[in-house]
Amino acid sequence: MTSSFASYLRGLALLFAMHVFLSSDLLAGVKRDYGTYPVPPPPPLPAAGGTVIDPTFGTTVMRLTDSQDGPDCINSYSYWPTFNLNSTRLLVYSGTASLLYRFDPAAFKIIDKATWNTIIPGGGSVRWDDAIWSGLDPDLIYCHDNIGMKIWLYNVATQSYTQLADLTAQYRPGDYLWQMSKASRNDNIFAFT
Repeated sequence: MTSSFASYLRGLALLFAMHVFLSSDLLAGVKRDYGTYPVPPPPPLPAAGGTVIDPTFGTTVMRLTDSQDGPDCINSYSYWPTFNLNSTRLLVYSGTASLLYRFDPAAFKIIDKATWNTIIPGGGSVRWDDAIWSGLDPDLIYCHDNIGMKIWLYNVATQSYTQLADLTAQYRPGDYLWQMSKASRNDNIFAFT
């Protein structure tokens, strides 16, 4: 074995040891096995933005919303992403309005939130429930109008809409887009029910 290769292996071993040491130190108390554990009583909930330590697994959990945000804070369904591509923005429906949050994933902290103005140029509105974050730009979200055949791109940072497509001529009168999906990484393939 050459001395440069042996040096390289020693460096890898040191990096591995540092990783194990730092990981175990940072994750002390966090369960990372496949064990079965009894469910203890839930901890008291903090206000929105507050955190608790999960009593079973030792992980930190944040409460994003509370009753001050609305009566029914939800995301539509698991295959429509709540988080954008780098976890710096979230979309939540409050029961009365669509809320867009800015989030600091490194500090695990809500930066701010705003109501999404779903009114589109020319009138009408977009649907929140199947809006999909871009796979390329963390500030962009794709959506479609509420009762028609137009696909829109909303820039959360500039709070502006761009119409991407009008599919009206390709379908029958009265047809509308519903349950939009999108190829996750390239932002150029869309599907609908």
